[in-house]
Amino acid sequence: MTLSIMLMLLAMVVSAVACIALRNRKPVTTIQPICCLIILILALNVCIPVLNGETIDEGVFYMDAMSAVFMLLVGFVGLMASIYSRAYIGLEHEEGKVNGKEQGQYYCLLIVFISVMMLTFSVRSMAIVWLGVGATTLVSTFLVGFYSSEESTEAAWKYIILCSVGITIALAGFTLVYASTVGIILGLARAHGGCIGTRPHHDEDGHGPDHRRIRNQGGIRAHAHMAPRCAQPGT
Repeated sequence: MTLSIMLMLLAMVVSAVACIALRNRKPVTTIQPICCLIILILALNVCIPVLNGETIDEGVFYMDAMSAVFMLLVGFVGLMASIYSRAYIGLEHEEGKVNGKEQGQYYCLLIVFISVMMLTFSVRSMAIVWLGVGATTLVSTFLVGFYSSEESTEAAWKYIILCSVGITIALAGFTLVYASTVGIILGLARAHGGCIGTRPHHDEDGHGPDHRRIRNQGGIRAHAHMAPRCAQPGT
C-alpha cells in the first residue's frame, strides 16, 4: 500500500515539474488535465481498499475512510476544474485578457494546489498537515490574484489575511491536541510496564510484545515517541 501512495506522490511531483517546465508552451493546456486524470486514477488505487475497510498505517502515512473520501473529492473536483479551465482560460487567452505566460502559470498553480491538498490527506504528522494547509493557502492566493488588476490584487490580499487567521487558529488547535495526547501516552506507558520502546513487555497471553498495541490505542500512535523509552539491554 505504501508503494501505491509513493507512486501517487511521484505522479504529483512529476506533473507539477512538467507543467512548470512547459508553462510557456501551449501543450500545457492539455498536459495538465491529463496529469490530473492520472493522479485521480492512482488515488482510486489507494483509496478503494481503504474504503473497503483497510487502514493505511505505515511510517509517515496514515489514511482511514474519511481521508480516502476527501482525497477522492479533491481529485475529482480538481480534474473537473482542469477540464473546464481549458475552455475558460482558453477563451480569456483568445480575448487577450491573459497572455501565454500567464496561462501557463495558471495551470502550474492549479496542479500544485491540487497535489498539495491531496497530500495532506495521506500523512500522519499534524505538523505536515498544517504545512500543507499553509502551502495551499499561498498557492491559492496567487490563483485568486491571477488577473493583473486592482480588484484581483485586493481580493488576493483579503483572502490571504483571512486564511492566515484560519491557519493560525488551526496551529493553535494542533498544538492543543498534540499536548493533550502526551499525558495519555505517558499513562498508557505506565499502565503497561512503564515504558514503550526497545525492551518490550509481553502481553497477557505471553505471545509477544505489547508495545505496538500501546502505540495504536486511542489513535495516538503518532506521538508514541514521546513516551518513556526502555533502556537498551546491558545499559
